[in-house]
Amino acid sequence: MILLDTAGGVLILAGLAMLIWKHGGDSKSDVLGVKIQGPAGLFVLIVGAACLVLGNFHSFKELVGGQSSLTSQATQAVPTSGPPAEPSFSNGVFPANLAGTWTGVYQQSNGHSYRVELVVTANLAAAQVRYPDLGCFGTVTAISRSGSSIRAQESILNGKCTPTGTLNIELQPNDQLDVSYVPDVATYTAHAVLIRQH
Repeated sequence: MILLDTAGGVLILAGLAMLIWKHGGDSKSDVLGVKIQGPAGLFVLIVGAACLVLGNFHSFKELVGGQSSLTSQATQAVPTSGPPAEPSFSNGVFPANLAGTWTGVYQQSNGHSYRVELVVTANLAAAQVRYPDLGCFGTVTAISRSGSSIRAQESILNGKCTPTGTLNIELQPNDQLDVSYVPDVATYTAHAVLIRQH
């Protein structure tokens, strides 16, 4: 990048020297006291400008990307009216009492059923989810908590399962997890009772 910047600067100076020179202003071929000196200087000037553009393209791209990111963050920061937000989930992680491997069977509202495995590690923001019957794998990220209920976002990383959805996870007194699922793009819902594996 520095090499292109240097080459561009040298070529621009050379092109300007070839292209124009100060004149007394009494000739009719002058434009505002500057006499045009042929196409070679113009060519060198254009090549120099191209070197400068190429040398700074990456920086320009980062600048535009940074402004876009700042605009996006500013848009997200604008408060909206509506129901009050749920209490923030402590440090954005799953609590220790949910740690373990949980298994069960999802029952969909459309009649389909399939095995599900949820692996939760204490004090991590994301758990792992696997659907052995469907060949899908993904993550479940804790979003918020209301009492003993945890709201989380599921994102499938591979396989042909519904790509994203919202989970409501609640630890029951009998040490089982009650899990409800609502997909972001499909019309069915699903429910499972998961048992911790020891």
